[in-house]
Amino acid sequence: MDANENDGSKILINENLLIPGLKKVAKSTCKIINGNKTSTGFLVSLPINIGNRYLYGLMTNNQSLSDKEIKVGNKLNLYFEESKQNLAYIIQEGSFVFSCPLLDVTFVEIPQGTFQNVDYLRVCESPIEGQKIYIIKYSSEGDLSHVEGNILNYYGTDFTFNISEGNDEKEFYGSAIISLSKISLGDVLGLDKGIFLIKNAKNKLATNINVILDAIRCLTHRNMVNPKETLPPARKLVNEDLTILSNKGLQPTDNPYIFISPSSLFITPLWFYRTQYSWYWTPKEPQNYSMDEIKKCNWSLIKENRPITAIGGMYHNTEPAERNIILIKYLIDSHLYFLKSD
Repeated sequence: MDANENDGSKILINENLLIPGLKKVAKSTCKIINGNKTSTGFLVSLPINIGNRYLYGLMTNNQSLSDKEIKVGNKLNLYFEESKQNLAYIIQEGSFVFSCPLLDVTFVEIPQGTFQNVDYLRVCESPIEGQKIYIIKYSSEGDLSHVEGNILNYYGTDFTFNISEGNDEKEFYGSAIISLSKISLGDVLGLDKGIFLIKNAKNKLATNINVILDAIRCLTHRNMVNPKETLPPARKLVNEDLTILSNKGLQPTDNPYIFISPSSLFITPLWFYRTQYSWYWTPKEPQNYSMDEIKKCNWSLIKENRPITAIGGMYHNTEPAERNIILIKYLIDSHLYFLKSD
């Protein structure tokens, strides 16, 4: 199909594609070949400094590359359709790596200049509701293509968006959500999580790029850059820990990383999730404690000087009960005590 005759939904990436900025995105987008599994990823530069260097690397979903697959010495096999290159990268000692199942993100540092004829995307730290977006991905047939859509609403750590076509839940996961506006041409707004908020609906979920930056900064600002610190899981809690949390109002669940502040008269229950770097909370009850269902909740990062209000969902902009605000402030003050071992 000729680029000048497109229907506004799907265009194969080719030399005739004239949409400004999309060519650069194509040069940054790769197919990750992980055994019999393939997925989409992209090269990105992050405005985060470690020592004397900024972070450049590969970003994709945790479901594409888990923490167990990004250890030092592991090899990443990447294919860049735009430059027709099969490239391999062996994760080096001292490379910054990060993964979080809750946010469904994995980042592996690949220094600028490692590969030739590729680009690193920038990030846009201000996704806007209603903004037009583009998603470049590798289809199930292996073609590099793109679809268009719009950001709908903020939803905890995510935003919801619609797409012009495609109902395959997993087809786009690992793809960058891109802005092609004049002021943020080709910049990353989010990371497609490959799930729909509601089954059989067209509203999908993407992790807000700001949230990913917040998570990584939680680590780098504490000088936590060793993989033992940056990779999950959170530490195993002992009975003494559980007693302390129980006395503060947090009850364990069948999932060792999820706790609940139970409901009581006129008080809505909250759910809390432990990562290796911070706590998150949500007023939305997950249908079960599988990761696919957990990721559909509107989680909010627990962090000092951060507003304690729900983002999106039926309790949007609502503060929790005073009891739970006190609990959240306690978790802020506990720092990493319930998260990582000394």
